[in-house]
Amino acid sequence: MKKPIIGISVDAATDNSEYSYSPKPWYALRRCYTNIISHLNAVPILIPFVDDLEPIINIIDGLIIPGALEDINPRFYGQEIKSKYNTTNQ
Repeated sequence: MKKPIIGISVDAATDNSEYSYSPKPWYALRRCYTNIISHLNAVPILIPFVDDLEPIINIIDGLIIPGALEDINPRFYGQEIKSKYNTTNQ
């Protein structure tokens, strides 16, 4: 049986004044994401920032978008924020 392929979006750093890792732009992802996917007998694939995602979307069976400093605004997928804790401008 084919193992499921799980895509994971990565973090991109272009302002390297905040990080001292590298003077050039880089991608990052905490290793725990790939570790747990492998532990669950699936194959993790890191998804870089590219213009054409269709070839990647066609080969993955699932997608993980790790947390960040901000949530994705629901307006990008045609919804409204329903939380009473919303403090952002829509």
